[in-house]
Amino acid sequence: MADSSLVGVIVGGIIGIAGGVIGPLVLEWRKGISDNRKRRQDRLIELIYAIYEHHHWIQHLYEIKVKGETGEISPTPYAKIEAISHVYFPQLDTLVNNLALAATSYQEFILRNAPVLQQLDLSKESHVPIHADFVQERADYVRSGNILLDELKAYAKREFQ
Repeated sequence: MADSSLVGVIVGGIIGIAGGVIGPLVLEWRKGISDNRKRRQDRLIELIYAIYEHHHWIQHLYEIKVKGETGEISPTPYAKIEAISHVYFPQLDTLVNNLALAATSYQEFILRNAPVLQQLDLSKESHVPIHADFVQERADYVRSGNILLDELKAYAKREFQ
């Protein structure tokens, strides 16, 4: 009789010790997973915001350089897009690079052709190709941004819903 109660005490003690050691480890592990998921959600929101911020930055560049509005051109927020995507979403590097290429091409087109775009007159033969190129550059930029945003939406649906 004494032996069976001793076995019960030993088994109970082992279970208690295991619960005391393993329980907190499992809780910490689950908390880490939850924290990581929350961090990725926050960074995804921040990335989407940075993409829109970059789009507004390019619009502001156009308004200042072409439309003659006053204001200062701040540094491009593209670095934030690149930093967040490289650290948290490296699978999107190709799409982010495509956005960078399209954005840079569009920015350079605006800066290079600002005087003509300021006085754009489609009745002048020399302005027609510039207008067509402007429309194409802008379309390429918008398309690359939309492709990236669509992939981010799909990622959010897969990972967070």
